[in-house]
Amino acid sequence: MRLLIDTHFVVWMALEPDRLSEAELQLCFSPENDTFVSAVSIWEIRLKFYKFRHRTDAGFLSPAGAINLCVGAGLQIVPLSAETCAWVIEPAPAHKDPFDEILLAQAAAMGARLLTRDIQLLAHPLAISAYS
Repeated sequence: MRLLIDTHFVVWMALEPDRLSEAELQLCFSPENDTFVSAVSIWEIRLKFYKFRHRTDAGFLSPAGAINLCVGAGLQIVPLSAETCAWVIEPAPAHKDPFDEILLAQAAAMGARLLTRDIQLLAHPLAISAYS
């Protein structure tokens, strides 16, 4: 199976690996699956890093750290193309988070499923969880 992992999985792999279940890790790193990270996730991490890095109450993953994590873990980072940006998602996602929307479009364009824990996405046919 082809999997595109949601941004929160990248962050958790780096900063809170105990949040990932054995089933999620198995999906991500099974030799039977091709697992990808979108450049969109790196962008989302970048925006949050530069917005919140001054806070002292929590750690934040830098975009360079995210790339290093993905490369080190053998996760393929896929670029965002103009064709993916124009992809029509059917059915339309229930909410309008632009990052979630483009990740669903990229999963569709790649013939992949979006691995997520986002409750608002799990009802979408392109989304998958380790427990579905």
